[in-house]
Amino acid sequence: MIHSAITAGGARIIHFLHGADLPRPEAAKLEGMVDALGASISFHEIASRRIAGLPVDNRFGPAMWYRIFVGELLSLDRVLYLDIDTLALDRLAPIMEFDISDVYLGAVRNVFMEFHSHRPRQVGIEASKYFNSGVLLLNLELMRTEQFCDRVVRLIAEDDGRMEWPDQDALNLAAAGRWMAMPPRWNCMNTLLTRRQLAVEAFGDDPVREAIQNPAIRHFEGPDLNKPWHLLHDRRWQQIYRQHRSATPWPDFAMEGRTLRNQVKRLACDLGWLAAPRGEV
Repeated sequence: MIHSAITAGGARIIHFLHGADLPRPEAAKLEGMVDALGASISFHEIASRRIAGLPVDNRFGPAMWYRIFVGELLSLDRVLYLDIDTLALDRLAPIMEFDISDVYLGAVRNVFMEFHSHRPRQVGIEASKYFNSGVLLLNLELMRTEQFCDRVVRLIAEDDGRMEWPDQDALNLAAAGRWMAMPPRWNCMNTLLTRRQLAVEAFGDDPVREAIQNPAIRHFEGPDLNKPWHLLHDRRWQQIYRQHRSATPWPDFAMEGRTLRNQVKRLACDLGWLAAPRGEV
C-alpha cells in the first residue's frame, strides 16, 4: 500500500500507525524504502492503554482502532487515511482538494452485499448514509475541536451488541450527518466489481463505470479470496499487487488458499474451463 501511495499516488509524507510490537529492524527497512523513493515517513505508536477495553476482531487485531487517534497524534489540519488492503493507482493530490471544512470526513458510501443488507438498519443508519471506512479524508482540526475520538470511544462503551463491525459502525455513528460523500473511484471496493448492479443503484451508472475503468484507490475489502494475495483472486489485481510487493523489502510471499481444490480451480480458470474468479466470497 505504501509503495503504491508513493509511486502511483504521489504521496510524499507517510504517517505509519503501529503498536508496540513493530520490530525495529522492520521499521528501518520500511523507512529505507520510503527514503529511496524520495518520500519521508514518521512512525506513530498507539499505546496499548489507548485501546484497552475496545472490542478487537481477531482478523484485524488492535490496528482496527488506530485511525481514531490520528487527530490527537498529528497537528495537521487534514490527512488521507488508507487501510492496509488498498492500492493507489492514480495521483492522490486531487482527493486532498475536496472541501471537508464543515464535516468530520470525506468517504465513499458502502455497498452492501445481499447478506449484509441489514447492517445499516441494525445500527440505526440509512444505507445511503453509511460509508466505508477503508479510505477516509479526515478533517483533523474539527475532530480535535469537537473531541471526535472521545465520541467514538463512548459509542463503543454504550453499544448493546448491535455493532458487528464495531470500528466502522462507531465511526459512522460518530460522523452521522457530518461527512461528505466522495465518488467511488476514490474507494473502488470489490463490491463495485462483484455486485455491479447494487453499486449502480448506490452511485449511478457513470460513477461506477469510471470507478471500475479508472480507479484511483482500489480497496480489497472482505476476507479470503477478496484479497489479491489469495490464490483465487482476479489475476489482474494479483499482478498489480505482486509488482508493488516485489519492490518492497519483503518481496517474497506465499499465496494464501493454496489447497489442492483451489489449485485445480485456479488452473481451470486460467485455461478458460471456468469463469475467472472476480474476488468475492
